[in-house]
Amino acid sequence: MSGDNKKGEQDPSPHPLARRVCGCGCENIFQPINTRHYYLNKQHANFAYNHGARKENQANQNRDEKIQRSNDHILAKYFKSSPANEVTIFLKNLTLDDFDPAYFVSSTEIDGVTFFYSYNYLFTIYKLENEEIIKILKQ
Repeated sequence: MSGDNKKGEQDPSPHPLARRVCGCGCENIFQPINTRHYYLNKQHANFAYNHGARKENQANQNRDEKIQRSNDHILAKYFKSSPANEVTIFLKNLTLDDFDPAYFVSSTEIDGVTFFYSYNYLFTIYKLENEEIIKILKQ
């Protein structure tokens, strides 16, 4: 019979879609089921997501949370150094300790004064005689 293949020989696929390389980076070649089929299987799709887009998003979030944790530790250090319920100190002292006032959990305005929240403390920044002062309170 002229139309039969011998065992071990492969006919070119009659499928209208060309074979593809898996999108996860494993270099496996597969026959897609439809035009939206980019991965060999679900495990490869999950791997691509967890090591691609999600990893990039998580890296930014981890960086921000690390700065916020560091800020909270710095605020705790200065707050615990004083026996008072609030501490007032020059902002430049905190920035020398790598405090970054641009990173905080949330903020609120009370009587025209903006308070910024870290994990365990709240602080406000104001100017006094051309110096920036920070007031730290325990939440």
